[in-house]
Amino acid sequence: MDDFEIFVNKQLQSITHFSSKNNDGVAVGILLDISESIKDMWATKIRAKNIAESLEIYANKANPKNDNFLMVFGESQQVVVQPTNDKQKMLDSIHETPNIIRQGNTRLLDSLKVALDMISKTRHQRKTLIVISDFADNSSKIGDSQIKEEVKRSSCIIYCVVIERDPPHSSPDHFLIRDLTEINGGRAFYPQTTRETSAALFRIAEDNEYQYSIGFKPTQLAETSKKDKWRAIDIKVKIPSNLNVKKKPIIRARRGFYPVQQTD
Repeated sequence: MDDFEIFVNKQLQSITHFSSKNNDGVAVGILLDISESIKDMWATKIRAKNIAESLEIYANKANPKNDNFLMVFGESQQVVVQPTNDKQKMLDSIHETPNIIRQGNTRLLDSLKVALDMISKTRHQRKTLIVISDFADNSSKIGDSQIKEEVKRSSCIIYCVVIERDPPHSSPDHFLIRDLTEINGGRAFYPQTTRETSAALFRIAEDNEYQYSIGFKPTQLAETSKKDKWRAIDIKVKIPSNLNVKKKPIIRARRGFYPVQQTD
């Protein structure tokens, strides 16, 4: 605990506890793109069958205490599996995803909003959404700013597995993908092969198992006229001088929070 520092709006805070969450279950929602644009992608690179195989690897690796749900989306959303800790039910549904009829346009952001609402009602405190898509949204009613605000107000970690025809990070939505994942400590993957897709999902399962919770007592939060103002968080790790560390540690954590409103 003494090796970490937490700053809120650049002001040092007092850390009160540090604990691991390795044994707790997580609520996990998997969002799978089945639009026409991703169908074209399957034909040229990573096929739907390969994605299903990668998801099966994820399901077998994940904590059996997790509650998982599966949603497919294109022009609309369909919840294939409601939140459950029945791994076999999840595996059976994943196995059938290549047979789902492809849809037309892509309403990715709308589907993400539906998934955020859905996962907020699950029993586990920790929540994760995994989005597998080419991120070629062309039909959503919700905009970039609104969905980022929704993610900020949630405690849900977003992981994006981006299936691209062009070189990695070339998507015009690359910056949106970065923002969505980094808000609550997630990350984006840009696999170019089936093996890389499986490795990404395996890594996500590991991330869900090996997380840590750092709590702090707010000490110097500046008063503002806007009680609902976003507070930026910055976490730093102190490297002992006797350690020869060549690379700076990477910390993935929430980038901020909205203060809880007190009721009279």
